[in-house]
Amino acid sequence: MYTADQADKAAETACGATCSPLAGGSSNNFSNINETLQARLFSTALRYYPSQYITPDMYWQMIEWQAWNEDIGGNNQLPDNNEFYFTWNPATQTLGRSSIHHDVLGSFNWMMYQDVAGLQPRIDNQVELWPIDMGLDHFAVDNVSYHGANVTVVWQRPGGTQYYPAAPMGYSLYVNGRRAVTVSDLQHVVYDSLTGRVSFPDGGDAQVLFRAIAPLAAADQVNLSGNARVVDSFQTAGVNLTATAPVAGTGVNLAVGKTASASFTATTPASQATDPAKAVDGFTTSGLPVVSGSYVGTNPIWVDLGSPNAQDWLQVDLGKPATFDNVKLYFYSNKQFGSGGNTYREPSAYTVQYYNGSAWVDAPGQLRSPGSPAPNYNEVAFRPVTAQLVRVLMTPQTGFAVGVKEMQVFNANPLGKGFWTGLAGLATILSGGSSAAGVCDLTTSLRQYAPFQDLKATANCGQVALYVAAVMLTANCGHSNCNGMLKAQMLAAALDAYVNDPALASASVNLTRICTDAACSAPGDDSGAFGGAASLTVSQILAYAAGQSNVGGSSWYGNVKANQVMAVDVFQAISGQEASSPATA
Repeated sequence: MYTADQADKAAETACGATCSPLAGGSSNNFSNINETLQARLFSTALRYYPSQYITPDMYWQMIEWQAWNEDIGGNNQLPDNNEFYFTWNPATQTLGRSSIHHDVLGSFNWMMYQDVAGLQPRIDNQVELWPIDMGLDHFAVDNVSYHGANVTVVWQRPGGTQYYPAAPMGYSLYVNGRRAVTVSDLQHVVYDSLTGRVSFPDGGDAQVLFRAIAPLAAADQVNLSGNARVVDSFQTAGVNLTATAPVAGTGVNLAVGKTASASFTATTPASQATDPAKAVDGFTTSGLPVVSGSYVGTNPIWVDLGSPNAQDWLQVDLGKPATFDNVKLYFYSNKQFGSGGNTYREPSAYTVQYYNGSAWVDAPGQLRSPGSPAPNYNEVAFRPVTAQLVRVLMTPQTGFAVGVKEMQVFNANPLGKGFWTGLAGLATILSGGSSAAGVCDLTTSLRQYAPFQDLKATANCGQVALYVAAVMLTANCGHSNCNGMLKAQMLAAALDAYVNDPALASASVNLTRICTDAACSAPGDDSGAFGGAASLTVSQILAYAAGQSNVGGSSWYGNVKANQVMAVDVFQAISGQEASSPATA
């Protein structure tokens, strides 16, 4: 883990100033990043090139050291895995820690589940366990996400102490909480999840003590759309994995590869030069400029550094008139170090505009997620317009320039109550939903709201789909109340936020200007249904309305129909893409 070879370090010190002006004073820090390479060396050598020179004991010693230095005082609840360490004192066993902190850095996680527990990455639907026997008499690696399933690996040495009473002695694999296989020793094992067949590629005398069929998907068959964390990670990188993307029209970026221009583009110095074309190249990546001799590697984004303008715009020519109603923007915000550091921030305000043939006008009814500009991912939905030219007009923060990593334009199809009633909506819930222990994740999301707590707490995704269909099909607004319709419209908005467009939850809605038709000919003030608030985020709107309902959604707002109708209009505007954010400066 030392950054310097210890033999070279000792020789440098012994030679003194005649060999090195540093005379032994060069860096001798040690780093977890270096350990990544060391761990890979150990695991490869022990599996493929066994010898007396690299042993499992050496590897385990390194794992113990890593655990000791990141779990301060033995506390593993909040690992402090520093970027590097320095001034190690063997006598007092103390060290200095860098000010760069991580809860995970380098290889510690995969060292545990891949080398200690033995779980190997594979593309097919077989599970390969190839542990390195480091002399442990027991271990358990629990709830590892593998091919869309929760996998657990448990080892208890036969003849020893049973540390985990619920698990048998031996080496066991569990898939989604069910035991799939147990063998008698730590050996190289391949388990076929579709047939239950167990093989030992390296031979050995291990016995199969238990086996069962526990089907796993192949890696390329795993549906990522139901994993909210994965969907969010990809969206912040510019890729939409939501299950509704194909039908919602958010899978086809109309701006990628099209001609882009700007009111001002930084061109000097050479290291800070950018190009509007970089903002429509299909990538949201950014990076510090690199200058090495005559080579200059620029940041692959567009920026307005040095602009004399109070506002700047970035424009895309779609090539021909097109209908669109959604723009995604990825703003650049850099840190204080590196070339040109602490120079760029997200704008203080921005608006999407289109050219109507004679003038630039704001896109109507802009609903921004989040409500205020944020670093990286921002989304703007608005009522559909048809134009060839679209731009974003930005006001920079005082003292900072604006940078755009990527600008995307879409023709999205609003997914209202009608969509979730149809087969496409039900199929989306079935195919795009993920589950934990058989319970659909959407069950947990919906049941946090009182009106949907008549959904069974253990409902799987199929049962959620049937529940949604029943709520939508029985929706009505009668003479005395709109309870059924309000439950359905709120459910449609919740599905929009949890399944179709997770960013929607942070959008700020102007409750004093709610449209009830596509032209927004007579916007209404529906703030009265939400405590008089002029604006709330979609997440806050859902929570507030849920607080006005009994469990199951059969009675809302004390059965005051006027308030129910206002709430219906708000939810319908949200899922129908007819809501807008408050005006910005």
